[in-house]
Amino acid sequence: MAVRAKHHITISTQDQFINDITTKPGGELTREWNQIQSPQKYPSVAFEQEEKRASKYPDHLRKNRYRSIELNDFQRILMGANGYFRGNYASVIDFRKVVLQEKCAVTVALCNTYEEAIEGGKSVMKEKSAQYYPVERTTPLLLGEFQVLLKKVTETVYTVNKDEREIIAVSRFEIRETQKTGLRRSGKLLHYVIHVNYELWSDLGVPKLTQPIIDIYNEFVEPSIAKNCPVAIHCSA
Repeated sequence: MAVRAKHHITISTQDQFINDITTKPGGELTREWNQIQSPQKYPSVAFEQEEKRASKYPDHLRKNRYRSIELNDFQRILMGANGYFRGNYASVIDFRKVVLQEKCAVTVALCNTYEEAIEGGKSVMKEKSAQYYPVERTTPLLLGEFQVLLKKVTETVYTVNKDEREIIAVSRFEIRETQKTGLRRSGKLLHYVIHVNYELWSDLGVPKLTQPIIDIYNEFVEPSIAKNCPVAIHCSA
């Protein structure tokens, strides 16, 4: 486990936001708001048609976690001849199919699977992301025709102050076919993927350090882009 405490910038989210708002020239906020409200450069016709066909394909509609947010057709991922995939929500098996189809060498999770929240005055753990990867080397995750095997995990810890840390966990997985052989399961290797997890990035917050994101980009994202390999990146939404 590595510990990094130098060459980072600590950010106060609230102070930075207030400073950005109060220093903008007159009319700038109105202009930005109008830009957000303007029509999309790329249409979302395909997704609108899917919603109209919801009565015929109810499973499609259930994959739309945030129906108020449109995704454009320009970057739409098609799974097979008639597969429907919405980038911000899918089943675990759908996600693995996309990773295999698009040959993603790296996946990046900017959230944890569970996060503490306060509901009714009580502390509860709320699910923020499906557990689509195994956490024990001895226990593969079985996903229908696939199985995911954990090969190695390393962690880098970044020091915010004497009481706070940021953690990046890097796991290396094999994705194999699932084949039943007696009580054992084995199958040929389909894909090898590196999974990067920014564990303490809260749902409604921003990181307190910039260095972890810079390291993720420099060590994993940029090399994949240079090799023309897509990177699958998601948050809790």
